[in-house]
Parts: sequence; C-alpha cells; structure tokens
Amino acid sequence: MFRQIIVFTKSPSLESNIGLNNAAKHIGLKLSYYNPFGELVWETSQKPINLPFIPDPETLLLLRTSGVFFDDIDLHAAEHISQSFGSALSAPINSILNLRNKDQQTMLLSRLNIPIVETLLVRGELTMAQLKSHEQWVLKSIRGNKGIGHQLLNQKELLEFWSSALLKNDIRYLLQPYLPGREVRHLVLGKKSFFIEKLGSLDWKKNLANCEFTNYMPTKEEEFHFKKVASKIQKNLGLTTFATDFLLVNNKWKVLEVNYAPGLVGAAKVFSEEIFKDFLNALLTGLR
Repeated sequence: MFRQIIVFTKSPSLESNIGLNNAAKHIGLKLSYYNPFGELVWETSQKPINLPFIPDPETLLLLRTSGVFFDDIDLHAAEHISQSFGSALSAPINSILNLRNKDQQTMLLSRLNIPIVETLLVRGELTMAQLKSHEQWVLKSIRGNKGIGHQLLNQKELLEFWSSALLKNDIRYLLQPYLPGREVRHLVLGKKSFFIEKLGSLDWKKNLANCEFTNYMPTKEEEFHFKKVASKIQKNLGLTTFATDFLLVNNKWKVLEVNYAPGLVGAAKVFSEEIFKDFLNALLTGLR
C-alpha cells in the first residue's frame, strides 16, 4: 500500500499537477511536489540528506519532469532514492530515457516496427536531396516541452538555421517534414483507453498544451491499430500510463510522439476531472 506520492516536477502550479493533487485527496493519499533540479547534497554514504520528504517502500515517485534538461539528474536522483529506500517509480528509468530523447524515441519506435512520421536524424550538413524532399520542415529540439524549440521553416530558412547551428557546434535538433493532417491522442491509463482529437490540427503552432480537444470515436480498424501500437509500447517499455499522438498521413495513422508523462488537462475537459483519479488508480493498481 502506498501512503504518499511525490511528484517530481519543476512546476507545482501546472493545471495537471493541481488536478493530480485533488485526485490524491479523494483517494486518501498525501501528494507532495519535489523539484529535483534544486540543490542536491550527498553524504559519503551517497544518500541524499536534503530531501523534503521521507522516502520508504510506501512512497511512489511520480516522474513528471519534462526532459528539457540534458543532465538527467531528476532520473538519476529518483533511481538512487528508489534503490536506497525501496520507493516505487511510476515508470522504468530506461524507458523514460528512451522516450525523453526524441532521437532515441524515433529509433526505438522504428525498431519496434511502429509506423512513425518521417523523421531525419541529421548531425552533419544537410544535403540538397534532403532539403528538396519537402517544401516545409518542422524543426524540433531533441528534448522539448510544450512546443519549445519548434519552428516551421521553408528550405532556405532551414538551410540558414542549420548552417548557423553547425558553426556553433549545436546540432541538437530533429527534423520532420511539415505534414498537415488530423491529430489524435490515445491516452492509456492502465486497462482504460481514451481517444481525443486535437482541434485546429492544421495549425502546427497549436501544440497539445494550448488547443482544444473533442472526444474521438475511432472506427474498429483505427481502434485496433491504436491499441496494437499501445500494446507494443507497454510490452517493451513497461509503462502503465502514457499517451501516443497520431497524425493522419495519406489516410494512414502514424506516430508523432509517445509521452510517458502526458498532460491530462485536455482529456479532463473532454471526459471530466475523473481522468486524474483514473490516472492515479491505474498507476497504483499496476505497481501493487
């Protein structure tokens, strides 16, 4: 049995975190927030001595940090706490590492034979063949959050940006052709599935944190496809809760991204605040 949940986050004020806090109260759990990017002090025994909570086997560490930071101290600290005090983790560390880095995620999904939106992993000069393959490109930070680092560029603009990045030795970007299309999120909470469509999908600037949603009713064929992808992700990454974003490209649903710590605000607006309790109950049930 868990008696407390510690949410690893930099922003306790996020709507999702507030929703989780209210849900935890309803099911009788204490929920606290911890910023793992603050100062960490270690004893020679390698145990942290400045934690604002008492870790033990009845503590669940809920990892909801975004991954913008490159040092992964949040994951290493969580792993250390888990191994030292027996606290449970909301998701395997290696799985989060694979999903957090967009390069690694792309290669992982490809290896699992999951259809993904065409993605270029380029770390040197762009070739003219690459540039001319599409008129417009979406440039993303390898690690991003809420659309940070997203730019829509034409061929000339992309070449100029890339040349500048090369000179700075700063090639930490991922390239995807701009493909307008409908976007659907498949939210998996344990054995429950929720499907929501992002309204205004043709506006690339409207990421999932800043747009409206509606309930999406997939056809039997679509639902089979969505759940088949989810099954592969669950089997290979050991996730209990996650979200997969799909883009409809030439009448085929392809994966844009898999998120191990999905925001729940959009889904809550479509399905009600109960979604936060569903999220926590799925985690707690899967870890018992």
